[in-house]
Amino acid sequence: AVVSTQSTGEGLDYGGLAREWFFLLSHEMLNPMYCLFEYASKNNYSLQLNPASYINPHHLTYFKFVCRVIALALFHNKYIDKGFTLPFYKRILDKPLTMLDLKSIDEDIYTSYSAPDYMSYH
Repeated sequence: AVVSTQSTGEGLDYGGLAREWFFLLSHEMLNPMYCLFEYASKNNYSLQLNPASYINPHHLTYFKFVCRVIALALFHNKYIDKGFTLPFYKRILDKPLTMLDLKSIDEDIYTSYSAPDYMSYH
């Protein structure tokens, strides 16, 4: 995919145009309405992969695009609009996940899984 922009050539930007471009693009591509990502829980607006993303037949191509844009933003020290869950970042960095990571997403679920009754059955 090729993305082009036009500039009037007036003045110096000091990174403002690139900063705004990454922010606006990430705002749109990370929008949960596109079904690629979803909010972690009703009280946590960190993003995670949407398990229903397969309903879009091109979802893997879109994920590849999103990852490249995010990598480019990180490389150029630009912000993106939204953040992801701790387990999402840990998977990207190939770090092991623990039950405590679940607490960062949804404390109620974490508490129910770590309750003595649940632990005695599993």
